[in-house]
Amino acid sequence: VFEFDVADLAESASERAFATLTEGSFSLALGAYESAIQVDPNYVDAYVNIGTLYYDRKKFEKAQRYYRQAIARDPHHAKAYFNLGNVLDELGCTDKAIELYEKAIEVDSTFSDAYFNLETACEKLGTQGKTIKYWTGYLELDPDSRHADFSRRRLKLLRSLSLTS
Repeated sequence: VFEFDVADLAESASERAFATLTEGSFSLALGAYESAIQVDPNYVDAYVNIGTLYYDRKKFEKAQRYYRQAIARDPHHAKAYFNLGNVLDELGCTDKAIELYEKAIEVDSTFSDAYFNLETACEKLGTQGKTIKYWTGYLELDPDSRHADFSRRRLKLLRSLSLTS
């Protein structure tokens, strides 16, 4: 009798998917992530990764469907909220994207990319007070990131604008 762990099998399928994706094969990666879901329908990372495959190809409706499935299976998956926010921002629903970035931060208060996207989305909508708060939060979490200098410049500009208003 063979004993195996469903989670280990799903993880193995997911690792195969990532390996094939790095080789440039969308269809093989998609198939491997789908295999992971067949092995373990609650393997949330596979849903998120399939969503990202579609997002990267600008198939936003399909991406949205997989991110929503991930959230339905795990309402504490910050990256699923974050990625769904990215999709909605791409579709022009910035206000809804902001809600999802905020939810990602609520789930994981150390998720610096969610702060960054939240601040840029708030800036799009002209909510300056919130923007300053989120730029500051992002820099506190990730002061050496590739976006840190940009964030510092934006924060300095926004603060100078708020002083002149």
